[in-house]
Amino acid sequence: MIRYAYSLPIALLVAFCSCKKDSYQKPDLAPIAVTFKVSGNFSFVDAARSTPAASPARSLSETINYLYYFAFDADGNPVSNRSFQLSDPDFGSIRDVLEAGSYHIVVVGLKGENIFTESTVFNRIGLMVKNPEEEVFLATLNLDISEDAPSHEVVLKRMTSLLNVEFDETIPESVTRIEVAMANEYDRLNLSSGQVDASVGSGATKGKPKLISRTFIQQEDRVKPSLKIPMLNTVFPVSISIKAYNASKLVKQVRLSDVLMLRNTRYTLSGKLFRPVDVAAGVVIDEAWENEVTMDFP
Repeated sequence: MIRYAYSLPIALLVAFCSCKKDSYQKPDLAPIAVTFKVSGNFSFVDAARSTPAASPARSLSETINYLYYFAFDADGNPVSNRSFQLSDPDFGSIRDVLEAGSYHIVVVGLKGENIFTESTVFNRIGLMVKNPEEEVFLATLNLDISEDAPSHEVVLKRMTSLLNVEFDETIPESVTRIEVAMANEYDRLNLSSGQVDASVGSGATKGKPKLISRTFIQQEDRVKPSLKIPMLNTVFPVSISIKAYNASKLVKQVRLSDVLMLRNTRYTLSGKLFRPVDVAAGVVIDEAWENEVTMDFP
């Protein structure tokens, strides 16, 4: 059983205020039906390899359940916004009707429904990630819409990193829970820049901890367990701590500091948290030989 604890302030749903009429009379422009075809490379770059290699690519429908689309005019004022679910017909094809002109287009891809911070201008719109397991995919485009260019391709890129924590051991029966915590996470992503920003939205903060825990119920759960943590913060170093508990008592912990996790990169942290112990004497045994000599049969 896996439990998640991720404390975030309540955020507002997207609220786009209608643009006020200009003081001058705008010329009448015929609306243009435009289409945005969404695609992307949904593989990870694996940082655990000596030569980084990408994981097998997944399709849009295998990776994303929700698409969020926003259109802003050249001054950054909101013009249109829509959301789409995987079950919608022709998922991945976004259609809108816009007047000819210059636009900022933002498309967000997520596994789950999410909340966007209140904003009325392009450079302030932010995303609050509710689910600590959520991966975030984003595309921003500056486009000139005209009758000669009614169709555009939108390529989503992963904005998050991923930490895999793998235990190369069977967890002792005295341990009831293991927690992996990431310090210095942010709770907002600025969609115009694609980077975390503590000033985006209402109640945004930095340095928040992200916590994923595993409670051991069945014996098979103790055999080489693993946990995964996506990180929104790919700009500033984070700290990683692994703690083992017997009920509420802390029995073991390790900590790594100043780890910079790059966007769209998967990191694997593996090893043994517990060493073999002679229970009768309470002595830690170092099983490694100091020297080794190799000999052949005569």
